[in-house]
Amino acid sequence: MISKGFNFPKLNCIVVIDADFSGRGYDLRTTEKNIQLYHQLSGRAGRFSSQSLVVYQTLTPNDGTLNELIENRSEKLLENELLLREKNKLPPFIRLVAIIISSKNREISFQGAREIKNKLKEINDIEVLGPVDSPLLKIKKNFRSRLLIKFNNRFFMQKKIIKVLNGLKISSKIKLTVDVDPINFA
Repeated sequence: MISKGFNFPKLNCIVVIDADFSGRGYDLRTTEKNIQLYHQLSGRAGRFSSQSLVVYQTLTPNDGTLNELIENRSEKLLENELLLREKNKLPPFIRLVAIIISSKNREISFQGAREIKNKLKEINDIEVLGPVDSPLLKIKKNFRSRLLIKFNNRFFMQKKIIKVLNGLKISSKIKLTVDVDPINFA
């Protein structure tokens, strides 16, 4: 709330609760978002006074990302994030397609995801991860399972994936949602 445009002239101390950078795997941009947010917060605390303080409460005080942030080395943070993404084969070094399979029945959702995965395995040069329960397991009385397709940027796989998905005989009891280049996995 404080970071989003409010002006408190006498504010010179901000405490960030749960300043951990884990992101819990739901959003690829967690680190960038936190860097931006924490910079905004420190700007609010020091706007009218050179004597300001930002306190970060964390479960991981030795976390490199948090320490780089405290030392005000954002460029180093972003370089490290890029290296981490390359090492873990994440965007922008590979492409992702997320498929959410939802149904009123959890088992039908999961079984549908397994069948779709088996069909997608026919495509060379892709990796299909899952199925797993979606982090947001249930939305509007529908259970959600998730597949994640990873493939190299150099190959044009989307047309092959679309062809397989369009050729599926999908039960009327499930709904299929496809998200190309997802930015979060909830």
